[in-house]
Amino acid sequence: MLRVALMMIVLFGVPALAAPPKLDQLYPAGGQRGAKVEVQAIGTFERWPAQVWASSPAIQVKAADKGKLNVEIAADAIPTMHWIRLHDAEGASVARPFLVGTLPEIAEKEPNNSPEVAQKLNATRIVINGKLEKSADVDVFAVELKKGQTFVAAMEAYRRLRSPMDGVLQILDGNGIVLAQGNDHFGFDPLIAYEALRDGTYFVRAFAFPTTPDSTVRFAGSDKFIYRLTLTDGPFVDHAFPPVIGRKGTTKVELIGWNLPASLKVQEVRSKEGASEAFIVDAILPSAASVSVMEENVIASSGPNDVLPIPSSVCGRIAKRRDAASYRFLGKKGQKAEWIAESATLGFDLDPVLRLYDAKGKMLAEAKSAKIGGDSQASYVFPDDSEVRVEVRDLTRQASARHAYRLKATLQEPDYALKIAADRFLQKAGQPLEIDVALEPRFGFKQPVELELVGYAGKTSTKAKDVKTLTLRLEPAKEAFAGPIRLVGRSKGLPDRAAIATIAELDRTTAELWLTVGK
Repeated sequence: MLRVALMMIVLFGVPALAAPPKLDQLYPAGGQRGAKVEVQAIGTFERWPAQVWASSPAIQVKAADKGKLNVEIAADAIPTMHWIRLHDAEGASVARPFLVGTLPEIAEKEPNNSPEVAQKLNATRIVINGKLEKSADVDVFAVELKKGQTFVAAMEAYRRLRSPMDGVLQILDGNGIVLAQGNDHFGFDPLIAYEALRDGTYFVRAFAFPTTPDSTVRFAGSDKFIYRLTLTDGPFVDHAFPPVIGRKGTTKVELIGWNLPASLKVQEVRSKEGASEAFIVDAILPSAASVSVMEENVIASSGPNDVLPIPSSVCGRIAKRRDAASYRFLGKKGQKAEWIAESATLGFDLDPVLRLYDAKGKMLAEAKSAKIGGDSQASYVFPDDSEVRVEVRDLTRQASARHAYRLKATLQEPDYALKIAADRFLQKAGQPLEIDVALEPRFGFKQPVELELVGYAGKTSTKAKDVKTLTLRLEPAKEAFAGPIRLVGRSKGLPDRAAIATIAELDRTTAELWLTVGK
């Protein structure tokens, strides 16, 4: 029998370890709230059906035939980005985005690669779920517009779905003449706002290049070039200002876009406890507008004579070319202050330059981002109780409503950050699990840090592996577990700090982790 077993191993090899579900994409990558949608789960699944987790109870998902998911979207679901993850006893997939909107949705149908065979639309307010599925693919849609209508075409592909495409949109007239073109409005994703010159049939043409340039100059396409195209002659929000609000109280937020009624342009926004975003939802908007929520004091606007405290944040925008904004901050002798200007990380277009001046106008420091689209950071040690004027401008002196930013002023006091190499973990049945966490001390931080898994009731402990690494040990578990967790650091006198994981395939970071504990 032993000889037979050895021969079997020689002939067929050692059985491979079972792999968790691998979810590459969802198609369609969204749906209308109140609808039921059949979604194709694109990936590799050794066992089916997989279990399904969604980030919101308003999104109910069940596995159907292999590779198919039935998604039921509640009528009151927030029309924004949600997340869907597949998992089983061997682990979990990456969470993939699923976009919920308010407009009716249809699927793109081939052939539709020219105006002559364009897919005809029976509505001017619609979302199209499409795919540029082969090299040189082009999708064209025909729509009837009235003179004077402002028609918006906006594509979601790379920014949220991480489709590897640099999309382009065009508006054509009945003769195939290009009237307007949009690209790189939201990063690689295009947007067009076009006012119709006359009644008639217009064509919306979509094509793409790869986000990673290659040696070709032709249009690109593949099974991964998935997109959602919103078309509307109704209200559409481009962005909200200020883009960041504080945790406390209410903030007046201005909505900027097209076809917005006066009643929608200014909203009073209050954050929900623990939420990192606040949403402005209205049934006439294709999707919710959102602003980020920060713990610290956020000043929505500041006059030239206002003196701002440290720490605080202030939001602004450069609306005129070659213009700059200035803010005054009051510091005390010996304080080490730091200013960070964010724009691209908030989805805006400013390439920030920071300049620090003393009360007499002498420049103390200048800071530019190390890369285009990055943040700028400058620091200063106050020699006495005094003011510093901080100037913000664009590197190439450009301006627009989208040249918005947040200027954050902080004190360089001892603190730390936590980072981990993965966002998903598997603990085998009856075995312990150790998770290494990188500790990044800042400004002389030397205190001990304890780690805790929030959302998991099993026994854990923390040990220092070395000065820059902490290890969280999970003891063998008595019961199986699968669910979302957060790994939190706690140190005396400081707020809790969540460990941040980088998800390379989505080019994003997250504090929302996943743990699977085997039976």
